[in-house]
Amino acid sequence: MKKLTRSKTDRMLTGVAGGVSEYLGIDSRIIRIIFIILAFFHGIGLLAYLILLVLMPNTQQTTGPFDGMFNQYKSKEQSTTKNNDKRKNLKDVQEFDHK
Repeated sequence: MKKLTRSKTDRMLTGVAGGVSEYLGIDSRIIRIIFIILAFFHGIGLLAYLILLVLMPNTQQTTGPFDGMFNQYKSKEQSTTKNNDKRKNLKDVQEFDHK
């Protein structure tokens, strides 16, 4: 059974139209044109797009639309901890102030 998820490969903005097209088995350009046409009818297309954006999970993970922004910081933190493991720890070292 297919699951309605946002697409990771066929995306222009957030992958909603790509996910709907994968679920329905039609070209994503047709879905995007439908959203644009419906947007001219009192914003129904835009409203539908925003509702689908909030309700549809990502393909690989079920997180919110803004969770990907923080992945870059997690990878930097992991790389600094890896570099700290390579450093030697000195014990019984005395420090002197030079005047």
